[in-house]
Formats: sequence, C-alpha cells, structure tokens
Amino acid sequence: MNDGIAIARECHHNPDTDGPHVVTSPIAVPEAHPGDLLAITPTTLAPRFPTV
Repeated sequence: MNDGIAIARECHHNPDTDGPHVVTSPIAVPEAHPGDLLAITPTTLAPRFPTV
C-alpha cells in the first residue's frame, strides 16, 4: 500500500478526467479500437492486505 500512497501524494489526480483510481490508466491493446469490448482472464489474484 505504501506505493499507492506515494503515488497519490506525488501526483495531481482529478477523478473527473483521470478515472476512479490513482493507478488506473489506459493500456495499449494491439489492433483494438475505441469502443471495442475486451474480454480478460485474470490468471493470478492476490490480496494486498492480509485477511482476517
């Protein structure tokens, strides 16, 4: 979580234009066009914090 806190403190973030999360940004997908629907398959999921 320290990495996310550092990013949030060091950069200007405007939720109206930058999106809901500070580390959310566009990604490039070869041959994809604006408006295309992309299907993803997560291969690994891991919590950032220990669960109780």
